[in-house]
Amino acid sequence: GDRLLAGFAWGVVGLSLILIGMRLSQLRGWHHLTTVAPAIAIKLLVLPVVVALLVPWFDLSPNIELALILQAGMPCAFSTLILAEEYALDREATVTAIAGSSFALLLTLPLWISLWGQEAMAGAGF
Repeated sequence: GDRLLAGFAWGVVGLSLILIGMRLSQLRGWHHLTTVAPAIAIKLLVLPVVVALLVPWFDLSPNIELALILQAGMPCAFSTLILAEEYALDREATVTAIAGSSFALLLTLPLWISLWGQEAMAGAGF
């Protein structure tokens, strides 16, 4: 039972990656970037800051706090495109959000690690 369910889950992940690749190959330009920029900013900038402000209220280790902050700031992904496909939403804007947020991650990830990762890295022996 567990193996079958795990196999099914990995199959869905694989098919989702194929779907994202297919849609990325059909991307005709970045003209939707201004439309999706606010969503990217919320996902990659606002949400990690909100999580970083909330995690001190819980008794968590610095490593877990950093993991939650980094997870909050991850780019748009599978679920975004799957929902757009299922409900016939603007697929090109969705793919632009995925691509744009993935590129923006190259800037935001070092920022979050430099702001909140020092204590976690010190605890890990770095």
